Amino acid sequence: MKLTLFPDMAARRTEAEGLVDRHFGPEIGRLCQFGDLYRRKVEEARDVIAGKGPGPLICAEADARGDFVDFIAETILAKSAANAEALADVEQQRLAAKGLVRAAATPAALETVLSELGISR
Repeated sequence: MKLTLFPDMAARRTEAEGLVDRHFGPEIGRLCQFGDLYRRKVEEARDVIAGKGPGPLICAEADARGDFVDFIAETILAKSAANAEALADVEQQRLAAKGLVRAAATPAALETVLSELGISR
């Protein structure tokens, strides 16, 4: 009787998915930086556009930049929309990469997926 040992693909996939998350983490972090502060500025910007008036963060930025609160609010919302699109693109890439990892049937295929994504251990 010949005994053949197969690699633990579940463990390797889990490790590879962690590598995928780590690979995309810096870009996601860049797009989500200043989380709470930025969310509050976006909320205040939406209030300005809705005619509810500026909050303290919008006022502080307008004072610091010497610009009108409406301009600051529009700028913040435009940047927020661009960041949301960029973040969605990165997330789509991350999820697609994890799908490729999950579909890899052998350790060699798994290593090929990681290599093609530019991910190293």
